[in-house]
Amino acid sequence: MTATFSGEMDLSSPLHRLANVAVLRARTLRHGVDMTQLSRVGDSTWSLAEAQPDQHTQPIMLYWLAFPTALVDDFKMSPSRRSTAPIHRS
Repeated sequence: MTATFSGEMDLSSPLHRLANVAVLRARTLRHGVDMTQLSRVGDSTWSLAEAQPDQHTQPIMLYWLAFPTALVDDFKMSPSRRSTAPIHRS
């Protein structure tokens, strides 16, 4: 798990309700990954390495402090919206 924002999350924000949800909860993970160590929505850094199939590749990390503060909530919510949206097939 990574460090969380300290007091920066708006308690009325939808992100507050999702703060402890694992980012990779709906993804296929490498064998042996400790689910308790996955990055959470409220973390300031997300490790996506646990979902990368090849351990020898450079790990993908998202450092939210590098993004404009005004956009972070929308960017973080985007994957949540996709993963919970119903899939319509023709």
